[in-house]
Amino acid sequence: MARGKVKIAKGIISGLATLIFTLLAIIGITAIILHLLGFGFYAVRTDSMGNIYPSGTLILVDNTSPSDIVKGDVISVVIEDDVVLTHRAVRNDTENELIYTQGDMNDSEDSAPSTYDNVLGRVVLGIPKIGSIALKLDGTNGRRALIVIVCVLLAYVLISLVVNIVDRITSRRKSDERKDKKHL
Repeated sequence: MARGKVKIAKGIISGLATLIFTLLAIIGITAIILHLLGFGFYAVRTDSMGNIYPSGTLILVDNTSPSDIVKGDVISVVIEDDVVLTHRAVRNDTENELIYTQGDMNDSEDSAPSTYDNVLGRVVLGIPKIGSIALKLDGTNGRRALIVIVCVLLAYVLISLVVNIVDRITSRRKSDERKDKKHL
């Protein structure tokens, strides 16, 4: 009876691990395809956009040409020290190639406009809370944590494969032994 419960538990754990691994693979492949198509992923760091894109939101940004951005578009731009800012476009000065932005929760425009060279594109999707994970994985400690997570997942997959192979070999041996006993 105990062996049956252990087998069921192994099956459940194996099924869950396979599901998690499959979901992670689908997410990873989707992210790679979107990146190859010119989309970027960024995490919102402040609440300046209010409830539409609160802090910790993962945003997907297309590579819209800066000249195509219109008043009201939510865009992402690079500001000092490679920090990404996500605010609403309030004016697009195409003649001087400058875009003026403002956070929805801010009372006034941002202190300086962004040059076209610093525009990443228009925000097309926001997923709340997921960006918090990206922010935590940013920097040296985050990268180490990510490497550990990937290594643990790979180790689990390898161990599962080895256990499956050993189980099959053991199963075949027992089956062969039973056949041999029957023939005697």
